[in-house]
Amino acid sequence: MKLFFFSLLLLLISCSDLTSTEDLDKSRLNDIFDTIKTGFYENDSDLIMKTYHQDFLHNENDFNAEKLIWGIRVVNYDQIAIENLEFSIHENWASANFRLIFTYNDEETVFDEPSEELGDLSYFYKEFDTWFVCGKDFFEKIDS
Repeated sequence: MKLFFFSLLLLLISCSDLTSTEDLDKSRLNDIFDTIKTGFYENDSDLIMKTYHQDFLHNENDFNAEKLIWGIRVVNYDQIAIENLEFSIHENWASANFRLIFTYNDEETVFDEPSEELGDLSYFYKEFDTWFVCGKDFFEKIDS
């Protein structure tokens, strides 16, 4: 019986190493996009903004400006899709490449992110094991 429990313990310990830190980070970053899509379809910009760092900064848009932008997106489009999502993770900093598609009355507006037009969903910062959308100019803001 002791051998059974010892074997079970060894199995559990060996399984704990199957998920790497990078895999966990990618899963958490994917969760951000799922939350954003849920917020979009529920017309809930507050839910979307829970994924954003309070010090968000991207192309001179801060957290409050970004909340306004999402309010406009929710009104102007009836669908959102995120395709071909890939992450590049470097410790507590990550970036994402993907295709962002907004649709209104079957007319698509497509952005290959990060793009010059948008790019606001392409940069992330991990703070206390929680990932946030931070914007490409985030470090300029927190360093000042």
